[in-house]
Amino acid sequence: MKKTLRLLAAALAVGTALLLPISAAPTGEDPSVKIGLAYGNNARPSPKLLNLSGQEEGYDFGWFDDDNAFVDVGYTEIRDIVMLKDKFIYMSSDEDFTDQKPSDCVKTIQPYHIETDDSFRTFEKAQAAAEEIRDLGMIAFPAYHDDEYKVRVGEYGTLSAAKLAIADAEAELDYTFTAAGGSTTCYTVAECSSGDILFEFDQGGQPFGIMPWSEETWFAGYRYTGGFEYNRVNGNDLTVINVLGIHDYVKGVITREMSPSWNVEALKAQALCAKSYTMCNLGKHKSLGFDICNTTCCQVYSGTSQQNANSNEAVDDTFGLFMLYDGEIVDAFYHASSGGYTEDAKNVWGTEVPYLKAVKDKHLTQTLPYEFTVTNSELKNILKAKGYSITGNIVDFYVSETTDAGNVRAITFVQDNGKQLVFTGEKARTILNNSSYGYQVKSMRFTVTPTSGSNASAATTKTPVNDSWLTTLLTKLYAIGSGGTSRIKVGTDDAYALTAAGKVPLSDLTTTTGSSSSGGTSNAYIVSGTGSGHNIGLSQWGAKAMADKGYDFEEILHFYFTDIDIDYLD
Repeated sequence: MKKTLRLLAAALAVGTALLLPISAAPTGEDPSVKIGLAYGNNARPSPKLLNLSGQEEGYDFGWFDDDNAFVDVGYTEIRDIVMLKDKFIYMSSDEDFTDQKPSDCVKTIQPYHIETDDSFRTFEKAQAAAEEIRDLGMIAFPAYHDDEYKVRVGEYGTLSAAKLAIADAEAELDYTFTAAGGSTTCYTVAECSSGDILFEFDQGGQPFGIMPWSEETWFAGYRYTGGFEYNRVNGNDLTVINVLGIHDYVKGVITREMSPSWNVEALKAQALCAKSYTMCNLGKHKSLGFDICNTTCCQVYSGTSQQNANSNEAVDDTFGLFMLYDGEIVDAFYHASSGGYTEDAKNVWGTEVPYLKAVKDKHLTQTLPYEFTVTNSELKNILKAKGYSITGNIVDFYVSETTDAGNVRAITFVQDNGKQLVFTGEKARTILNNSSYGYQVKSMRFTVTPTSGSNASAATTKTPVNDSWLTTLLTKLYAIGSGGTSRIKVGTDDAYALTAAGKVPLSDLTTTTGSSSSGGTSNAYIVSGTGSGHNIGLSQWGAKAMADKGYDFEEILHFYFTDIDIDYLD
């Protein structure tokens, strides 16, 4: 009855709206997206849902089709439900459900049942039949199995036990039964407070969908809009997916990527970046059953919990707009702070992207400086822990190449056996990141300065080799020839070095101190930098600075992205 009234109220609301003046509706599209909330090692045996307090209670059951439209096959009016895999599940005294039996187990939900051979035309008819059986003191609930409504009766620990129960059930009930359950493609819905099974869904591998009746729903401590999809990858724990329009999704993203209190123009720029990035990365996690994940791998997302009027306004005012380059949606990357200069995508990721070019971040005020000191022995341990072959000791570490923007393009590690390890692009930023030592190179804009020795960071000093310590070293060396050994003479033209330019007298040689030199005597290096992130695309702190100076979101985006357009999709 509640569901009928809910649908009737919605229809009446639409009819009433048609009688009122219609305000200008936003132009554009709102494609739907699937966001992974719990997956991989974090998939769950028993994810719960709870309608938001004060809102309508209940859920529709079904699935999402290829266009993410919801197909309804059942419902419940209960507010707190838990989805289970079709295996042994144990309920604890605090209403926790797990596949590992706890010491305070109060109920065991068993995976096998007996199922009516007869099918029912509608969910309501199956529900009514189940209620009649429950009135006799038996466990019974509706199920949607292979495109048919059935009623399942009882709970049993094995398929054999279910088969043995058929004769007694048929003697008492006016149905014939077949043993069922224990399926790797079945989803069980139970009430959280009692553990009673409400519904089962088994469509031979079709993921299970739920559409809450409330506008917002609690899952794992966060509130979400839209629907939920559950996928038993490999027939085990449930992957949990939020299915909703990009418009509502972005409302949840920008408050995790920017403070919702920031200038609304900066938030608008962030909203365009988040939407454009999402559209370019639909299907990124297709193998796991969803489009985008909820972590920094894609975009941080935790539902509606941090939204406010300011952040929602930013998304509403840019509804349907996307960043385009040559008519195609821009893969709009962003980072916290450039530290002073963004970077060409090619110099970081090795791929030329025409709209991701280096930009001097002239409006930036928050550069986010950082610094740490790392020793040679720590460098060796970090590199070995990441799988690199280190056959000697690290004796030098320096920035070996920078970009035209002044960001790091390559770093070099030198071993005492002469072997070198060179890392370029984003690897130059991430190779030192180590949680054990607490080290993190936060941006592409950093320097490496030895705490002692000759390998300084700027190539500015040239010293003749016949001076200081090198003169002393050379006078102790011998040349071996046909006439035996002879001591090297320094300061004369009798000794030569073979170079690319030919023979050069040792007295004319110089050593260069700088970022490209090696062989220093430092045991530790100061890594200091500014910025945070990969330096590609939008600088979030730079966007804030521009917005605070009066620039609008379009001006901000045109500043950070080269030759783009901002428009609705065709």
